[in-house]
This record gives sequence, C-alpha cells and structure tokens, in this order.
Amino acid sequence: MLDFSTLLTRAVPEAFRRASANDPHPPGLSLSGLGPCLRQAAFQAANTPYDPEHDDGGEKRSAWLGTAIHLWFLPILAEALSGYGEVVEVLVEDPITLTAASQQIPGRHDLYVRVRDTETGEEGGCIVDLKTVKEWALGKIVSYGPEEHQEWQVDGYALGRRQAGYPVTATAFIHMDRATGEDVITVRPFGQREAMAVIERVRLIYSHADQPLWAPTDLLGPDLDWRCRSCPFTRRCWPEITDGRSNHHAIDPAKRREIADAAAEYTAARTRETQAKADKQLAAAKLADAKSGSYKGPIGTFKIGRIPGKEIDDPEALSALLAEHDLTRPKKRSKESLTVTAITG
Repeated sequence: MLDFSTLLTRAVPEAFRRASANDPHPPGLSLSGLGPCLRQAAFQAANTPYDPEHDDGGEKRSAWLGTAIHLWFLPILAEALSGYGEVVEVLVEDPITLTAASQQIPGRHDLYVRVRDTETGEEGGCIVDLKTVKEWALGKIVSYGPEEHQEWQVDGYALGRRQAGYPVTATAFIHMDRATGEDVITVRPFGQREAMAVIERVRLIYSHADQPLWAPTDLLGPDLDWRCRSCPFTRRCWPEITDGRSNHHAIDPAKRREIADAAAEYTAARTRETQAKADKQLAAAKLADAKSGSYKGPIGTFKIGRIPGKEIDDPEALSALLAEHDLTRPKKRSKESLTVTAITG
C-alpha cells in the first residue's frame, strides 16, 4: 500500500495538470492577447493552429493560483463596492466584444463599476483588472506602473464596454502579491486618446495576419523569456529551438539574462537621465532672471545664487593660432564608448 506522503506527492501536481488539460484555449485572438507580443497576436488573428509539440497541459501553478484568487476575491470585491451609495452597477467577469478595424474581438473583463454623482446625476464607469503577481513584480509596478501590454488589454475591455452603451471614464489595475495579499492600485483616465490607441493596435495586429512571421517579436526569445517558452507558436518563431530553448546562442542562458537585465537598467537610467537633463534646462530657463536670495514655497526654501564663469579655451582663437604656425591640434583616441540599443519591447 502506498503511504499517504507518496500518494499526495503524486496527486497534487496531477490536479494542476488536469485543471490545465480541462481549460483549452482555442486558436484565435481575444482581448487578453492584444498586448504581450505583436507576433503572437498576429498568429492568433490568423487563427494559426498551435505547434504540434506545444504542451498546454503543464501544471501552471502560478496561473491557477491567480485564477483561484480571482474566483474568490472578485465577487467579494463587487459586493463591497455595491455597498456604496454612488455605485449603481457592478458587473463581474462579464463577456464583451470589441469592434475595431473591421474586426470583432471577444473578451471577458474582471470588473466593471458604474457610479452616479448623487448631486449632479453625472455618471462614470471604470474597468477594473486584477493582476496577481509575485513580490518582485509588485515592486516593479510601484516603480514603473503597469506595463504597456497590460494597458492595451484593459483599454480594449474599456472600449468594448463603451461600445456596448456603458459609460467608461477610467480603467484601474489592482496588482496583488499572490503570497501576502499586498496590493498596488493604479487608476488611469480613459478617453479618446486611449480608445484610438486600442484601435490602432488592432489594426497593426491584423496588418500582419497574412504573414505573422513578419511581425516584430516583442519578447526576448525562449532563452530569456518564459512567455516565449510557453507560447503555442514558439517553434514557428524559433525553428532552431531544442527542448523549448534556442541553441544558436553560445552564451550561457543565465549570463544572457544577466546581461539583458543590465542593459534594461542602463536603458531605463539613460532615459531618466535624458529627461532629468531636459527638466533641469527648463527649470534653469525659468530661473534665468531670478535675483540671488532665498525663496520659500510649498515644497521648501531654496537659495538662489550665481557663480562667476570660469575661463575656458577659445577653440576658434586656438585654431587660428595653430594655423598661423602651420600646426595641427594634437589628437589621441578617446576611450571606447558603450552603446546599448533596445531592439524589443
């Protein structure tokens, strides 16, 4: 007779595998596929069959734990929202269809909340999307906010709900740590700009539907990105892969990921540095006529002063002097510079 430890050790992963096997995702584009990868979305828009080797029956424990949290938390959240006087309607996991670029794309949003101002009668609505994540991902949301592909997905829900005749004036994310329940809430306005961006994204996806392989891939490949390894079109994008990973890179995958992460940090820092320089120049222009002294504001007190300029070489005069004596300016090769270019989303 099997002991109970062995029995449960076998049964728990089997339960996850059965859950995945009983939840097939047929080919075709849905609103949840608008964002993550343009090439994957193009394959879906073309109703491309999944790779024969694709295994969608793995355990996928994180995904199923997230689903369990959705099933438990969303109805309770809807009940809590309904207790507020200004809330007039809450829809949980309601199916919708987005019409854009002559296409109809189905989807199912987490939550829709419609409110009415008790004094003016003005109505507004919000699509709420619950994202369950790990601790490190929650920290990333705190620093940088929701990812662009998440915004496309939720804005697609919002436009579909608006097309169905419901007021939609905002979208919201609840990013929640699966382990602790800690959450980060982000609310964004939804207007004409966001609606047009969704329509343009759909148009772009379907413009590649005839030749999905020509669409840019927004991810880093099966060596570096779990989304590529779990994609049902991996072998179409990366025909040289072996056992779910490409074999054309000589660098160890862990080292490649370390380099990619460092390059991402470098690129983000460079972007912040460029913006900071522009902000500094703009602020300096505003301070050009400010007299020296102390200035107090809501943020704090600041002292404005002026430092005399330093004497520097006059390049034009130096060039004229060298030319007068038939001399050229001495040169030496500078230290090589690092270049980092982001080639994927």
